[in-house]
Amino acid sequence: MSNYPWQPTSDQLLCRDLQHSWTPYTAERTVGGYIRRLRCERCTTMKEQRLSESGYITRTSMIYPLGYLRSGEGRLTRDDRAELRVGNMT
Repeated sequence: MSNYPWQPTSDQLLCRDLQHSWTPYTAERTVGGYIRRLRCERCTTMKEQRLSESGYITRTSMIYPLGYLRSGEGRLTRDDRAELRVGNMT
C-alpha cells in the first residue's frame, strides 16, 4: 500500500486486513453507565466504548498507533482490502 506516509508494521497491516484481536483492558463505572477500553493484541489500537446501565453501546471511539491510518483517507475500500490480503500473504 504505497499511500502510507510511513511504513506500517506487519501487525498493523494484518489488523487492517483481518480486523483487530480485542482484549479487555480497563473498565469503570460512570454516572449512567460504564466505560470499557479494549486493546488490540497485535497492533495496540485502543477502543473505548461507552455503555448504558443496561449494557447497550452508546458511543465508540478508537485511538490508533502511529502508522496505522493512511493520511487523508477514510475506510478501506474493497480494492484496498484485496491489495492488503495479497500483500499479507507474500
